[in-house]
Amino acid sequence: MAVIQVNKFSGVSPMTPPRYLGNEAAQTALNCPVWMGSLQSIRGASEITSPAPLTKSGNIKSIYRFDQAETDEKKNWFHWTADVDVVQGFIAGDTTERTYYTGDGNPKVTNNALALSGGGTDYPIASYDLGVPKPTGTFTTAKTTTVLTGSINPAPFAGTDSDLTGSIDPTASVDVVGVNTLFTTELAVGDTILVSSLIRIVDTITDDTHLAVTVAFTDVANDAAPEKASKQVVGVNTLFTTELAVGNSILVSSETRVVETITDNTHLTVTVPFTDVANDTSPVITPNLSNTTAETRVYTFTYVNSWDEESTPYAETDMTPSTEDVYPGESVVLTMPAAPSGSFNVTKKRIYRSATGTTNTSYFFVAEVAVAVTSYTDSKAGDELNEVLPSLTWVQPPSTLKGLVGMANGVMVGFSGNDVYFSEPFRPFAWPVQYMQTVGWPVVGIGVIDTTVVVLTKGRPYFIQGSHPDSMVMIEADVNQACLSKRSIVSMGNYVFYTSPDGLVALAPGGSSVVTQSMFDKYTWQALNPADMVGCMYENKYIGFFDTSSGNGGFVYDMVAKTWNFHNLYATGAYNDLKNDALYIIKDNELWKWDTGAVLSYTWKSKKFTFAEPKSFSCYRVQAEAYPVTVKIYRDAASIVSLAVTDDALRRLPPGLGTDWEFQLEGNTEVYNVQIAQSPTELNAG
Repeated sequence: MAVIQVNKFSGVSPMTPPRYLGNEAAQTALNCPVWMGSLQSIRGASEITSPAPLTKSGNIKSIYRFDQAETDEKKNWFHWTADVDVVQGFIAGDTTERTYYTGDGNPKVTNNALALSGGGTDYPIASYDLGVPKPTGTFTTAKTTTVLTGSINPAPFAGTDSDLTGSIDPTASVDVVGVNTLFTTELAVGDTILVSSLIRIVDTITDDTHLAVTVAFTDVANDAAPEKASKQVVGVNTLFTTELAVGNSILVSSETRVVETITDNTHLTVTVPFTDVANDTSPVITPNLSNTTAETRVYTFTYVNSWDEESTPYAETDMTPSTEDVYPGESVVLTMPAAPSGSFNVTKKRIYRSATGTTNTSYFFVAEVAVAVTSYTDSKAGDELNEVLPSLTWVQPPSTLKGLVGMANGVMVGFSGNDVYFSEPFRPFAWPVQYMQTVGWPVVGIGVIDTTVVVLTKGRPYFIQGSHPDSMVMIEADVNQACLSKRSIVSMGNYVFYTSPDGLVALAPGGSSVVTQSMFDKYTWQALNPADMVGCMYENKYIGFFDTSSGNGGFVYDMVAKTWNFHNLYATGAYNDLKNDALYIIKDNELWKWDTGAVLSYTWKSKKFTFAEPKSFSCYRVQAEAYPVTVKIYRDAASIVSLAVTDDALRRLPPGLGTDWEFQLEGNTEVYNVQIAQSPTELNAG
């Protein structure tokens, strides 16, 4: 005797011939959560209206619920007609919900002020391009001397010049001969003498009529009125004690002298007297080239936006126009470009200059100015600088960056072509080029498992692992499965799921597999058009949507029970809202909420029970929590019963023999047992 009994209802395996399915498996499992054990219905989706949240025209593909403080699920939905990836920023102290996205032109950033203001509901209303642009344009420097306060009168040298006795014949030699002079009584070694407009310092004195000077006179005419020149200088309204120091050089009426002593604000002496020149109303400090060393400075500057995000510095191939050899007392005037063009919120410039150490050269902060300021004079001494330039490598991401994802360590990741890019941790505006890694195939999309980046390509997938972008290590995954659909990528649990040519893949560093390999072969899988699939996560299950030439729909893969069933809902995009523990889908360009609508009608068809010889089954029973349930029974593919049963009573089958027996259940109430027997006794025996 034989009894067909099914008291646990599982999913489908399309590649398996119906007669080789397990007793619990189905040929058809539509709209039924087969992971529950008994046969039940899933709930449909309910439309979000009053007002409709998605207002952009066109075929909407991407949605994101912004404003986590908003409790009304109908409000503040970002939506696009393109494939857009969105990540909320990990920004310390941010109260504006700064949010980053790629796929809508240049990589962008917005916040609650930009996204929600400006009128309308086509959110986000406004945004900035991501990052702070590198300064370009003409950037030059020029040295300038420091003008002293007041004026200086270098003659008559405070009235202390004195005439020497007799005359001096300054031949072209350091030796000097005097006529009727009194060198020994009127001069001393180190004194300065003025002879025929030439100033020389006394080196030795032999006698009253013979001496030597440190530098030879030229062969000039006899001077009948030589003088002992004074080193004293008188200032008018000057500030010698605060503006000068011993060793500084001053330029007065085209003559440069070194300061020897400073008596007070209006009196000083110089090492070599000035000649008798006119009063100078604009004296300046100049370099003392013989007693000081120039500091070679390279200047640069950065742009800074209103969020205090800083660009990489200005850096032309040839930095000569912004390089100066600066002596003490000199200032440097910088001429900079104005604000950059483009959609950026740049508000300031920060100026830096180099300071050479023993092992390397760093740039130190000099000043911050408004972005509109184009000129700045730097007169700071080196010991006033201590803040090092932080943004030397903080470049913008490439304009073609897409696939944006966020990691638990504050790093954002995206791709362009074969290249995978990483941001600075917790600085999503900065994308150092040296962090970039290149894979062997064009990248399709990216998933994340903790601090592991899963790179899905048109060839082999890769894992890039590490706690910081500067130490990431790339390894090849353990499966050779290309990714067909970027929108199928779902990071869920310790896996990243995606569609490949052979099936749905679950990728993980600890072991990867094609999870549908026991359900689908290549041909049954390709019939679902995996290149256009959309995937999302809901309650630890992979929810998929497909569109084929024969129709559209979707499926649910339970990663725990490892079951697969279909549903007849189709969506062009989805968003899993963790705050509300809800899955929102795009259906007919409107927003719907998954698993909140009316209970759907299921269809579950059993395997084909095949016997070695024809058998006649005479009765059947359907046990359910509620009725009616439509039952269809097939004998050798011919329908022999199609009935809406209303209770669990034994029912008779039309007489006849058959080798292949199947049954199908339709309804929306829970069924927990189906029996088909050759006799009532067998049926009642259960």
